[in-house]
Amino acid sequence: MINQGFNVGKTYSGFRSYETQRSLYQTYANSDGHAAADRYSARAGHSEHQTGLAYDFTDKSGRLLEDKAAADWLSHNAHKYGFVIRYLPGKEAVTGYMDEPWHVRYIGKEAEEIYASRKTLEEYYGFDGGDYEKSATTLQPSPTSIAPKGVYTFTKRSSIKAEPKMSSLELAYYDAGETVNYDSVLTSEGRRWISYISYSGNRRYIAIS
Repeated sequence: MINQGFNVGKTYSGFRSYETQRSLYQTYANSDGHAAADRYSARAGHSEHQTGLAYDFTDKSGRLLEDKAAADWLSHNAHKYGFVIRYLPGKEAVTGYMDEPWHVRYIGKEAEEIYASRKTLEEYYGFDGGDYEKSATTLQPSPTSIAPKGVYTFTKRSSIKAEPKMSSLELAYYDAGETVNYDSVLTSEGRRWISYISYSGNRRYIAIS
């Protein structure tokens, strides 16, 4: 990647001890709260970095690799070297984490088949991911019918998004027991969504099934 001129640095974040991960996660939790930190940082004892099989790419300035050209090259070539991109877009409910184009995990010979399947490791190997975060990202079942507009009461924590896409970033959320006045219902990506105009004048979407 460096020889081809991509914006990728020679440093990277590899192995982390239990204590290092504990300190890192606590820093994030102190800054953003546990719920937010759980979406992008693992608690001590749960991090792939502690296995020594995962590492984060950085750019030339030392920041996590978000450069699109470099990240795209990595996503299409990592498997050739036995690695997979661990946390894929739109798979937060499966893995428990936001997508991380810089985070690779060494797998070995199966990496090419996993890449071709477009599956996460959870889906490919058939194990549950997320653990402590899973309950926060699992959407509640939808009622058999819902009015085209009205008041919706949430039974679980539900993400507010700018687009009716699971890959869209969470802007905020409603907790169980909270309500929202919605003015439309739609289907997108095989899910049912309610939609409303926020106080800022922007349309927002929430998946309810």
